[in-house]
Amino acid sequence: MGSVMAIASKKDFPLRVDFNYTLLKYPGSFQATLMQVSHTMHRALYSAHVNMGIIQINMRQIPALLKTAVMLITQASTSLNKAMLPRTLASIGRFANESAAAARASLDQFEILQALLQEVLEVTTVTGSHNKEIAEKLATEADELREETKEMDKIVANISAHYDAARKDLGKVRQDYHAAMMDVPGDGWDSHAWNV
Repeated sequence: MGSVMAIASKKDFPLRVDFNYTLLKYPGSFQATLMQVSHTMHRALYSAHVNMGIIQINMRQIPALLKTAVMLITQASTSLNKAMLPRTLASIGRFANESAAAARASLDQFEILQALLQEVLEVTTVTGSHNKEIAEKLATEADELREETKEMDKIVANISAHYDAARKDLGKVRQDYHAAMMDVPGDGWDSHAWNV
Protein backbone atom coordinates (compact mmCIF):
# COMPACT_ATOMS: atom_id res chain seq x y z
CA MET A 1 0.00 0.00 0.00
CA GLY A 2 2.88 2.32 0.81
CA SER A 3 4.44 1.73 -2.61
CA VAL A 4 1.18 2.57 -4.39
CA MET A 5 0.79 5.73 -2.30
CA ALA A 6 4.39 6.75 -3.05
CA ILE A 7 3.80 6.32 -6.78
CA ALA A 8 0.46 8.14 -6.61
CA SER A 9 1.99 11.08 -4.73
CA LYS A 10 3.73 12.27 -7.90
CA LYS A 11 0.64 13.02 -9.99
CA ASP A 12 -2.98 12.94 -8.86
CA PHE A 13 -5.80 12.19 -11.28
CA PRO A 14 -9.58 11.91 -11.04
CA LEU A 15 -11.43 8.64 -11.39
CA ARG A 16 -14.33 8.14 -13.80
CA VAL A 17 -17.23 10.52 -13.23
CA ASP A 18 -19.90 8.26 -14.75
CA PHE A 19 -19.18 5.33 -12.39
CA ASN A 20 -21.78 4.37 -9.76
CA TYR A 21 -19.87 4.96 -6.52
CA THR A 22 -21.21 3.37 -3.35
CA LEU A 23 -18.26 3.47 -0.94
CA LEU A 24 -15.71 5.87 -2.44
CA LYS A 25 -16.03 9.34 -0.94
CA TYR A 26 -13.56 11.27 -3.11
CA PRO A 27 -13.67 10.04 -6.72
CA GLY A 28 -12.15 13.32 -7.89
CA SER A 29 -8.77 12.33 -6.48
CA PHE A 30 -6.91 9.02 -6.67
CA GLN A 31 -4.70 10.13 -3.76
CA ALA A 32 -7.74 10.80 -1.56
CA THR A 33 -9.14 7.42 -2.58
CA LEU A 34 -5.91 5.73 -1.48
CA MET A 35 -6.09 7.60 1.82
CA GLN A 36 -9.66 6.36 2.30
CA VAL A 37 -8.50 2.79 1.59
CA SER A 38 -5.61 3.24 4.02
CA HIS A 39 -7.89 4.51 6.80
CA THR A 40 -10.43 1.73 6.19
CA MET A 41 -7.62 -0.81 6.28
CA HIS A 42 -6.31 0.68 9.53
CA ARG A 43 -9.80 0.58 11.08
CA ALA A 44 -10.24 -3.08 10.08
CA LEU A 45 -6.84 -4.12 11.42
CA TYR A 46 -7.23 -2.12 14.62
CA SER A 47 -10.71 -3.57 15.14
CA ALA A 48 -9.29 -7.07 14.65
CA HIS A 49 -6.50 -6.33 17.14
CA VAL A 50 -8.89 -5.02 19.82
CA ASN A 51 -11.47 -7.74 19.25
CA MET A 52 -8.87 -10.49 19.30
CA GLY A 53 -7.84 -9.19 22.72
CA ILE A 54 -11.46 -9.42 23.89
CA ILE A 55 -11.78 -12.93 22.47
CA GLN A 56 -8.52 -14.00 24.09
CA ILE A 57 -9.60 -12.69 27.51
CA ASN A 58 -12.98 -14.43 27.19
CA MET A 59 -11.45 -17.70 26.05
CA ARG A 60 -9.11 -17.72 29.07
CA GLN A 61 -12.17 -17.80 31.32
CA ILE A 62 -13.85 -20.77 29.63
CA PRO A 63 -11.51 -23.62 30.77
CA ALA A 64 -12.04 -22.72 34.45
CA LEU A 65 -15.80 -22.45 33.91
CA LEU A 66 -15.84 -25.82 32.12
CA LYS A 67 -13.93 -27.42 35.01
CA THR A 68 -16.46 -25.93 37.42
CA ALA A 69 -19.34 -27.24 35.31
CA VAL A 70 -17.80 -30.74 35.13
CA MET A 71 -17.18 -30.74 38.90
CA LEU A 72 -20.76 -29.61 39.55
CA ILE A 73 -22.14 -32.33 37.30
CA THR A 74 -19.94 -35.11 38.68
CA GLN A 75 -19.44 -34.20 42.34
CA ALA A 76 -21.98 -31.62 43.56
CA SER A 77 -25.33 -32.29 45.13
CA THR A 78 -28.50 -31.80 43.13
CA SER A 79 -29.45 -28.59 44.93
CA LEU A 80 -25.96 -27.10 44.46
CA ASN A 81 -26.00 -28.34 40.87
CA LYS A 82 -29.36 -26.60 40.22
CA ALA A 83 -28.10 -23.38 41.80
CA MET A 84 -24.59 -23.17 40.29
CA LEU A 85 -24.70 -25.02 36.96
CA PRO A 86 -27.09 -22.59 35.18
CA ARG A 87 -24.92 -19.62 36.21
CA THR A 88 -21.74 -21.37 35.09
CA LEU A 89 -23.26 -22.36 31.73
CA ALA A 90 -24.70 -18.84 31.33
CA SER A 91 -21.22 -17.38 31.90
CA ILE A 92 -19.78 -19.74 29.27
CA GLY A 93 -22.58 -18.72 26.89
CA ARG A 94 -22.05 -15.02 27.62
CA PHE A 95 -18.29 -15.28 26.95
CA ALA A 96 -18.97 -17.25 23.76
CA ASN A 97 -21.56 -14.69 22.59
CA GLU A 98 -19.25 -11.75 23.39
CA SER A 99 -16.44 -13.45 21.50
CA ALA A 100 -18.71 -14.19 18.54
CA ALA A 101 -19.91 -10.55 18.50
CA ALA A 102 -16.31 -9.30 18.59
CA ALA A 103 -15.34 -11.65 15.76
CA ARG A 104 -18.43 -10.56 13.77
CA ALA A 105 -17.51 -6.87 14.25
CA SER A 106 -14.00 -7.55 12.93
CA LEU A 107 -15.42 -9.55 10.03
CA ASP A 108 -17.78 -6.67 9.18
CA GLN A 109 -14.84 -4.24 9.06
CA PHE A 110 -12.94 -6.56 6.73
CA GLU A 111 -16.02 -7.01 4.52
CA ILE A 112 -16.30 -3.21 4.22
CA LEU A 113 -12.61 -3.08 3.32
CA GLN A 114 -13.06 -5.86 0.75
CA ALA A 115 -16.04 -4.07 -0.83
CA LEU A 116 -14.09 -0.80 -0.94
CA LEU A 117 -11.08 -2.50 -2.53
CA GLN A 118 -13.38 -4.19 -5.07
CA GLU A 119 -14.92 -0.82 -5.97
CA VAL A 120 -11.47 0.78 -6.27
CA LEU A 121 -10.33 -2.10 -8.49
CA GLU A 122 -13.39 -1.78 -10.73
CA VAL A 123 -13.19 2.00 -11.08
CA THR A 124 -9.43 2.00 -11.67
CA THR A 125 -9.86 -0.69 -14.33
CA VAL A 126 -12.59 1.36 -16.01
CA THR A 127 -10.56 4.56 -15.62
CA GLY A 128 -7.46 2.84 -16.99
CA SER A 129 -9.42 1.56 -19.99
CA HIS A 130 -10.91 5.01 -20.55
CA ASN A 131 -7.51 6.68 -20.23
CA LYS A 132 -6.05 4.11 -22.63
CA GLU A 133 -8.79 4.92 -25.15
CA ILE A 134 -8.09 8.64 -24.75
CA ALA A 135 -4.35 8.03 -25.14
CA GLU A 136 -4.95 5.98 -28.30
CA LYS A 137 -7.24 8.70 -29.67
CA LEU A 138 -4.64 11.38 -28.89
CA ALA A 139 -1.92 9.25 -30.50
CA THR A 140 -4.07 8.88 -33.63
CA GLU A 141 -4.70 12.63 -33.70
CA ALA A 142 -0.98 13.28 -33.22
CA ASP A 143 -0.18 10.94 -36.13
CA GLU A 144 -2.76 12.73 -38.27
CA LEU A 145 -1.25 16.10 -37.31
CA ARG A 146 2.22 14.82 -38.21
CA GLU A 147 0.93 13.70 -41.60
CA GLU A 148 -0.81 17.04 -42.11
CA THR A 149 2.42 18.81 -41.10
CA LYS A 150 4.36 16.76 -43.64
CA GLU A 151 1.81 17.64 -46.33
CA MET A 152 1.95 21.30 -45.32
CA ASP A 153 5.76 21.19 -45.45
CA LYS A 154 5.55 19.75 -48.97
CA ILE A 155 3.08 22.45 -50.01
CA VAL A 156 5.27 25.18 -48.45
CA ALA A 157 8.33 23.75 -50.21
CA ASN A 158 6.40 23.67 -53.50
CA ILE A 159 5.18 27.25 -53.01
CA SER A 160 8.70 28.33 -52.05
CA ALA A 161 10.09 26.70 -55.20
CA HIS A 162 7.45 28.46 -57.34
CA TYR A 163 8.19 31.72 -55.55
CA ASP A 164 11.94 31.36 -56.19
CA ALA A 165 11.26 30.54 -59.85
CA ALA A 166 8.92 33.55 -60.14
CA ARG A 167 11.58 35.81 -58.56
CA LYS A 168 14.15 34.57 -61.04
CA ASP A 169 11.71 35.13 -63.89
CA LEU A 170 10.91 38.61 -62.55
CA GLY A 171 14.63 39.42 -62.29
CA LYS A 172 15.12 38.26 -65.88
CA VAL A 173 12.10 40.30 -67.04
CA ARG A 174 13.48 43.39 -65.28
CA GLN A 175 16.85 42.93 -66.93
CA ASP A 176 15.16 42.49 -70.31
CA TYR A 177 13.03 45.58 -69.65
CA HIS A 178 16.07 47.58 -68.60
CA ALA A 179 17.94 46.49 -71.71
CA ALA A 180 14.93 47.34 -73.91
CA MET A 181 14.57 50.77 -72.32
CA MET A 182 18.23 51.48 -72.83
CA ASP A 183 17.79 50.74 -76.51
CA VAL A 184 14.92 53.26 -76.89
CA PRO A 185 16.15 56.47 -78.58
CA GLY A 186 15.96 59.75 -76.68
CA ASP A 187 17.00 61.19 -73.30
CA GLY A 188 13.66 61.46 -71.56
CA TRP A 189 12.91 57.78 -71.44
CA ASP A 190 15.67 56.90 -69.02
CA SER A 191 14.22 58.72 -66.02
CA HIS A 192 10.64 57.66 -66.85
CA ALA A 193 11.61 54.06 -67.43
CA TRP A 194 13.23 53.73 -64.03
CA ASN A 195 10.16 55.12 -62.28
CA VAL A 196 8.01 52.25 -63.52
